[in-house]
Amino acid sequence: VVERVKGQKMTMLRDNPVITELMSNANQHFNIYENMLTLMGRNFISPIADYGLSAYHYDLNQFDTLYIDGMPHFTMKFKPKRRGENAFTGKMTVNITNYAISSVEAIIPDDVNLGFIRDVQFVQEYIPLPHKDGDDTLLISYVPSKESLKMRFNANIGKGAMLVLRKSRSYEKQRINEPIDERVFDPYKTTVVEDSAYLHSEEYWDSVRHEQLLTTEQGIYDMVDSLKRTSKYKVIKYTISTLGSGYAKFGPVSFGHIATVFSRNQVEGWRFRAGLLTNRDFSERMQLFGYVAYGLGDNRFKYGGRMIFIISKRPWHKLTFFGRTDVDLMSRHAEEMDRDNVFTIVQKKRVEQRLYNIAEFKTVYDNEFYKDLTSYLTLQYR
Repeated sequence: VVERVKGQKMTMLRDNPVITELMSNANQHFNIYENMLTLMGRNFISPIADYGLSAYHYDLNQFDTLYIDGMPHFTMKFKPKRRGENAFTGKMTVNITNYAISSVEAIIPDDVNLGFIRDVQFVQEYIPLPHKDGDDTLLISYVPSKESLKMRFNANIGKGAMLVLRKSRSYEKQRINEPIDERVFDPYKTTVVEDSAYLHSEEYWDSVRHEQLLTTEQGIYDMVDSLKRTSKYKVIKYTISTLGSGYAKFGPVSFGHIATVFSRNQVEGWRFRAGLLTNRDFSERMQLFGYVAYGLGDNRFKYGGRMIFIISKRPWHKLTFFGRTDVDLMSRHAEEMDRDNVFTIVQKKRVEQRLYNIAEFKTVYDNEFYKDLTSYLTLQYR
């Protein structure tokens, strides 16, 4: 199974661990034909499970016949037999001819404890899809066409705030038992996100959406976009980004790292350093980094640099060149902090160490010759 993402769009003001966790659960695929449906880490019995009669009461109105695309359907309601059981309440429409599910609407009853979640509701619609089997026999299978999920819950996102999460998904151009071009698959990944997935215009999204956005959905984009254009938001975002990454971005280059701007050691005394790092606006395949430092105690300049070049992303091939002439520890234990760091000034623990003048050059070649298995070839002069 492989998923190729050709376009992806997301807008949000700030990341929140609670929201991130809920979004990951909302992205689950529900299959009503499976015996168990997983939601928020808990298993719920499907209303058409093999053992559904032991968990559900069913109410069938034999005189209420619906015609969907010319096919007769009946409506059947269902609810749990016992309070607090992990089961749903809702209704579904069933094709009288072949007993296939055309649609299902279900909610989780209030007596089921889901923590801070107030209620959960989901809807699925299915359509018949003709296809042929290996013997060229014409078959009809029901595949999902639309599905939606709605959750309301109390979360720590603000005083008195309630978060409502809605997710909708639609499907088109589904095919069964047809040959697939081998180039679609990737031996290294099951989910492939194309490089241009985040670069599409509004005209692109208007042309590929199966349905136009609702007024409330479009209003969310407009609200967030207007807030992002305010100067206060830009200043806060830039400050947080700089403090978090350690680099101040100016177009295709960034300056930093802010933790190495000044430091102190017993050889150089006060040490001052300036560094420059390119970002993705400069290149998607190449990254350049360089720095120069000066110590007031030894009155000497030090410098270093690194170049990373991505030869191929699938499979992964990367080439790194690194070199420096500097003062540093000959070796460093994992628990020791880099001496070229502003936080060493306030470090209470006094560590007796020997600093050396180091000149080194290193070349590293990364090769992912098999999925999740990478080899490194390193040539180093020191």
